[in-house]
Amino acid sequence: MSTISLNRIQYLFSKYFIENWKKDLSNFLIIFIIGGFSGYNTAFFNLSKIIFVIIAFIYAGRIFGMLSYKPKGMNYLLIPASAGEKTLVNLILANIYYLAALYICYMLGCLFGDLIHTFIYGVVFSLDSLRYALSFDYKTILLLLLCESILIFGSVYFKRKAIIKVALYFFCFFLLIMIVDSSLLYFFTEHQNIVDSPYNYTLAKSFPEGPFNLKYWDIFAIGGTIFFILFFWVLSFLRLKETEV
Repeated sequence: MSTISLNRIQYLFSKYFIENWKKDLSNFLIIFIIGGFSGYNTAFFNLSKIIFVIIAFIYAGRIFGMLSYKPKGMNYLLIPASAGEKTLVNLILANIYYLAALYICYMLGCLFGDLIHTFIYGVVFSLDSLRYALSFDYKTILLLLLCESILIFGSVYFKRKAIIKVALYFFCFFLLIMIVDSSLLYFFTEHQNIVDSPYNYTLAKSFPEGPFNLKYWDIFAIGGTIFFILFFWVLSFLRLKETEV
């Protein structure tokens, strides 16, 4: 199957929704209720966003979860569709369908909570909670997609407990970054004490007129994020192709 067939892609989507619509609906209902609490009481906003991200990450980390079990994995690999089509469908499910559905349910929940709060307390209805729900910026979305792309690769690479293993790799990676960062800071400051914290500095202060202009740093960071998102998508495809073989 060297070409992409819309019929096979449609079949994969249909198969997914037939098998998983109840589970997805229950998760959407949970995020709707959580959004409702956030709209009713703004103290729940931060907690609700954390739960939102956790649910999205769990979904991405289990998108190829059927490969963890031999009978389900064999049935999935024997579906008459190419590895590219299966990867494309799962990327759309994880990065577009599920995130969009969670986000819409979260916003509707916030709106519903606002209405309940207005009805109970007799205050003027406002859209403050909805504005807060819409406060995701493109950097946050890119970071979310990057983490999801790594989790998707982990779900097809690791046979069991992919989310836990990816989380451990994340922890070790950031621990290494912190150690290297602290060592470099200690070296370049010539062992002087830093006020409050070793991380209490910015590139703008360290290099006020140097090449590390924050504007260009943002462009570099965004470009690097997009590159690694695509990189892990390609790795997921190659790993699935290897698994099929």
